[in-house]
Amino acid sequence: MPLLACQAVAHSLGPRQLFAGLDLAIDEGERVGLVGRNGCGKSTFLHILAGREEPQSGAVIRRNGLRLALVEQFLPAPLLELPVFDLVLAALPAEARATERYRVEIVLEELGFGADRWADRTGNLSGGEHNRLMLARALVGEPDILLLDEPTNHLDLETALFFQRFLLDLPCAFVVVSHDRAFLDAVTNRTVFLRDGRAWRFALPYSAAKEKLTEADIAAAETRKAEEKEIARLRASAKRLAEWGVLNDKIARRAKSMEKRVEALAADVTFVSQDRAAALRVETEGVRARRLLQVENHAVGHGDGAPPLFRIPALTLLPGDRLALFGANGCGKSTFLRQVAAAYSGAATAPPDAPIRFNPQVRLGYYDQSLSRFAPDVTLFDAIHKSTDLGDQAARRELIGAGFPFDRHFDPVGRLSGGERARLMFLLIRLERPNLLILDEPTNHIDLDGKEMLEAELLDAEATVILVSHDRRFVEAVATRHALVRDGLLRPLDDPAEYYAGLLRPVANRVARAPAQKAPPAADSLLEELVALEEKLAADRARKPAHQKPALQAEWAKRIAAIYAALEG
Repeated sequence: MPLLACQAVAHSLGPRQLFAGLDLAIDEGERVGLVGRNGCGKSTFLHILAGREEPQSGAVIRRNGLRLALVEQFLPAPLLELPVFDLVLAALPAEARATERYRVEIVLEELGFGADRWADRTGNLSGGEHNRLMLARALVGEPDILLLDEPTNHLDLETALFFQRFLLDLPCAFVVVSHDRAFLDAVTNRTVFLRDGRAWRFALPYSAAKEKLTEADIAAAETRKAEEKEIARLRASAKRLAEWGVLNDKIARRAKSMEKRVEALAADVTFVSQDRAAALRVETEGVRARRLLQVENHAVGHGDGAPPLFRIPALTLLPGDRLALFGANGCGKSTFLRQVAAAYSGAATAPPDAPIRFNPQVRLGYYDQSLSRFAPDVTLFDAIHKSTDLGDQAARRELIGAGFPFDRHFDPVGRLSGGERARLMFLLIRLERPNLLILDEPTNHIDLDGKEMLEAELLDAEATVILVSHDRRFVEAVATRHALVRDGLLRPLDDPAEYYAGLLRPVANRVARAPAQKAPPAADSLLEELVALEEKLAADRARKPAHQKPALQAEWAKRIAAIYAALEG
């Protein structure tokens, strides 16, 4: 029996049906990628699997005693006041918190939180650390199945690669929703595509599964074409027989029989997917210039007397360059992009020796996923109409072409989802026809097909781009140049593979160790540490083999031996 199975599950959101007749079984050790367009119901389906929502029809069958955990998408505000240790401890059942504290210690150490971090206030930690703590809260109960909804979204590459390696080492099955192709290829062995309210299943990671899905779509379309041709032929024959059968009962009966056959064939034609992404197009103007952008001796920072985040000795952007910026979250990449956009706005009044200089031919397009150029109450129609020279009807046509139906045109932009914001921003960029694009995390809210469409548009347009993105596959497809922010300086990066390799270290090397002691600890301290380590080691060895942590056991055993040597010496 599988760990979990869905049978003919159906669910609707208001009048819109998300899916119907979904069947899915998850066995031990399976790593499933759940893929689909924004709004197709992936998150809803995860909540149904977790038992947080009930399907409107169908059934979800769970193995007796199944332990299932859903990784939260954000930490509730009241929990942000808790220390790190108490935050994870609170995820255990109340009756287990006194006797199973060792579980919290083990999972925190696995995820890089040493004992010196356990008293830290959760609200003071970074977004990446919050993501690791949400994973810790799910893992502390030792689940058989883990459900993850966009676990790498908004993470820097270092943290995303940490998650990738960590998931590969998990003993439990998991279902993960993600729009990161490289991540899905690395961690999954099955892919489920959710589209047209149905599920397409392949025992392959994403890229290989997508190829098979495309092949299946082509075969289905060809089969459907042949079926429709045969139905048309039979209909014509039935019509002729009906005309001839006016004076002949036998021929009339044959005509009716053929009509029934046609109806049966028409009711059972091969299904062809109608799932199509809203157009995501980028159009840029050509430019005849040797240089579009020159940056020299520029300090990137927030101002107000604070030290700079990093410095740029020299940077030149030529037509056709597509420059990707690398660096950890918070190093200042997005700040630099905002400074470039601000410098363009004031380029006419900038002194000739300004640190950021543009060629006079430059027309800048800035992808700002926060839509900060508009007040939240500005309508979609006004965002397009007042930012371009389009007339009313033309503006409406463009909005409809970008996937915004007529009845949405007077919705405020503040009500848009992340994916809708992305579509509106790319529509504005296309209408403005820039020759230099600044893209700040353009793929965060775009589904997989949208990413592939954006890649093709940028390559076909031969656009000149400065971009920041944590999507490895997108950067590999688009960028022609790379630069890295590290140690307070922007430097050229010859090969991003070296940067990735440096980040992808074994999880065991990420485990935080206790800080070095300034003086030899007293015997009492060593004894306390020894007792704690012995308890951890015994507790972990008492767990099911699949849930034991051999790397940590070896580390604890080594430390125990060192303590004995110190005490005996």
